[in-house]
Parts: sequence; structure tokens; C-alpha cells
Amino acid sequence: MTKIALRESLRVLTWITLLCACTSCWADETLESSSLRLEISATPYSYRVIERSSGETLVALDFTGLSHGAEFYPIAEGAKFLKSGDKIEGDLRLETSGRDHLPNGRKNRAHIVFTFVKPEVLEVHITYDPSLPTEISETFNDEGEHYYGIWEYPYGGHIDNRGADANFLGLDNATPYVHHSSARAPFYVTSHRYGIYVQTLAQGHFSIAQAGKTSFSFEDSELKYDIIYGPTYADVLRRYNEMAGPAFMPPPWAFGTIWWRDDEHDDLRDAQNAQEKVIDDADRLRKLKIPAGAIWLDRPFGSGELGWGGMDFDSSFPDPPKMIRELNDRGMKLLLWSANRCSGKMFQEGSDKHYLFPAKWPAADISRPEVYDWWKEKLNE
Repeated sequence: MTKIALRESLRVLTWITLLCACTSCWADETLESSSLRLEISATPYSYRVIERSSGETLVALDFTGLSHGAEFYPIAEGAKFLKSGDKIEGDLRLETSGRDHLPNGRKNRAHIVFTFVKPEVLEVHITYDPSLPTEISETFNDEGEHYYGIWEYPYGGHIDNRGADANFLGLDNATPYVHHSSARAPFYVTSHRYGIYVQTLAQGHFSIAQAGKTSFSFEDSELKYDIIYGPTYADVLRRYNEMAGPAFMPPPWAFGTIWWRDDEHDDLRDAQNAQEKVIDDADRLRKLKIPAGAIWLDRPFGSGELGWGGMDFDSSFPDPPKMIRELNDRGMKLLLWSANRCSGKMFQEGSDKHYLFPAKWPAADISRPEVYDWWKEKLNE
């Protein structure tokens, strides 16, 4: 080997050594799967998820914070990281000006667990004992990627949510064309070969590509989310669906037209009551040879002030089973507008069981399994 070749070889070897040294200096602990590499820095606390095939950073956490009421505590550093199989867990020290305990005896440390539930899925789980945080937030470096998902109606008028800064509540009358709640999921997929799915039913907030950062926060005492690797959009969505539950195929009749009136009690014309009017509508559709898969009754159709929410029909529907049979004989289904609001007997029973949110129109808290089962059983009525 010539002197020049030897010198160049040593230069390359030195460069590789320095690169490896820099990588090891950044990471205090690492965890790998066949697809991804997790690198955790303890001081200051941060982490990044790297695509092993390219060495490119996909996700870089910049900041974590916990709130308790009006008090906000940033995470200062990580400590006591232990690796076991596909998992790393450790402590996260809250910035509390050097105190070992917070007011009321609360500890100044949270706990975090990283788990490769699959080679392409890294689960992050933050808890605090005792479970007192009212909100937990995560902030990531924005890498210029496009973000798709979260809300049914994109904020800012674009499919890409870059620049969006909005609540994740399900109630947002300020958004154009959104009346009350719209479809939503605490999930987004990006053009940077990954997506993030937050496993929560809590209310929260997403801030996308704001001042070089992307963050989300949720009003809960713990936070669990999954970083889902692709590399393609289809791969990310398939893995997300495997965790959150995929769409299902509706029955064939649901692909037919559905016919609706705002209030079956108005403008009865030749009908004696709302039930006769429903059947008259069905007969007119058949006479005009207009295909119909279902007739949908909007509120009000039930007893009580609301006209719904009691799992019953009012006196304008004297024989609902007969109405359903007659529609079925005409090849149509009956659909009802419904929600988790409660009135009449449902309100009384839900109140007695402490199943309802306090609200102007009391609603069943179906995020609780026992309330969900109660509500599902009542639907059989």
C-alpha cells in the first residue's frame, strides 16, 4: 500500500471513529429492532428514533412537560434507565428548582417505558405515581414533513395540517362547515415515513409545525402513544388499523339511497300521524320507482321535551314494530337519529347510577366501560 493510500485509509478510519464517538456521546441508552433504533439522551432529556436502513432520524423529541392544575413542570433529565429485551424504562426528573418533593408530598419524578411492540412500532408510556398530572405534553422537532389526519376537516383549508394549532375536543362550532362534533382520531401520518397514534380518549391539543416544533398534549394522568414506522403510507396505515381497529364493510342495503325528513310530525297532508306518513313516503318512493335502502327518522320521534334520548317513540308512532315490518316488506330499513344524550327514564336511571356528564343536555359517559355496556344494552329497546 502506498503512503498516500495508507494516509487516506487512516483518515477515513479516523472519521468513522469520530462519527461513532459522537453518536455514542449523544445517546446515554439505546434500543434497537430490526427496523428502528431508539437513542435516549439523559441530560437534557430527549430521544430520537432512527431508520436503521438509512441512518436518518425520523422522530426527535425535544421537550416533555407535566401539568397539575395551574402548575407546569418541564422534564429536566432522565435517570436510572434499565434495558430488558425489547424494553427500556427509567425515571424522568421534573424541574422543581432542586426540590426532591413537590407540594403535598408529590414526588418530583415521573416514569417512562419504551417498548418495541413490533419491529416497526415503538410504544412510549409516561406515568406519574401518584397519578396526579392533569395534562402531559410532548414536543418534537419539525423536519419539514407533511402531516395528515387528526381532524376530519383540516384547519387552514388544506389537507396537510402544517401550521394547524387547534384543540382536539370534538366540539368546535368555529370551524367552517363543522356542526358540533366531526370525525377525529388522535393519529397522524407523515411524509417522513412514520405516524403517531396516541392511545387516549382524553381531550387535548395539537400544534403542527409551529416555530419549528410539533407538539400534542392531553388532559390525562398518563400518556401512551405509538410511533409507527412505514416506510410507505400504506404500511403506516395498515399497522395503525391493526392497533386501533380497521374500517368494516357496511351491509349491502346501506349502499342504497337513504331518505329523510327533518320532522315527521310536520305537514302530515293525508296521513293521520307520523307513522302513517313514514309508510306513505315509502309507498310514494316505490310508485315513482325511486330505489331506497332506508328511511331515516330525525328527531323528534320520542317522548319528552327533547323528543329523543329516552329509547322510545311518542304517541305519533302508535305501533313501531308494525312500521318496521311494513318498511321491511317494502325492502327498506328504518334508521333513527340517536346520540348519547339521555331524557326521561334514561335520564333518571343514568343519574341514579352516576353515568352522566353534568350538562344542559345530560349525556352518558360512554368512555367508561360500564356505561358503554349499559348504553349498548339500552339500544336493544
